[in-house]
Amino acid sequence: MDRNQKTQEVSELKDAFAKATTAVVVEFKGLTVEKDTAFRKSVRDGKGQYRVSKNTLFRLAVKETAFESLGGHFKGASAVATTNEDVIALAKALNTFLKDNPAATFKAGVMDGKQISLKDIAQLADL
Repeated sequence: MDRNQKTQEVSELKDAFAKATTAVVVEFKGLTVEKDTAFRKSVRDGKGQYRVSKNTLFRLAVKETAFESLGGHFKGASAVATTNEDVIALAKALNTFLKDNPAATFKAGVMDGKQISLKDIAQLADL
């Protein structure tokens, strides 16, 4: 990835974070492509976005946003699921994904500027 591509990626990520009300960081290490693709589809079906990128680019993108507190969680194999519409649909997709795939782990989340836990996501998913 050259410098122009990195700049473009940070710009796209910043735009996604600027529009989002909720963002969740997950680790997807050890997942099959099929399981990751199924999760991507469930997030998109709930009108959310799912992005995988370099951790450094994620850290740059969250600076000066409501999601800046997520910066310290971008280590290892990181992906971000965001939404600005249906938080419950995203929570249901995440909850199902994390239950069905023990290799995937929840790292951190922010909703409406506040830190959320895995327990908060499970409660939202039950609504």
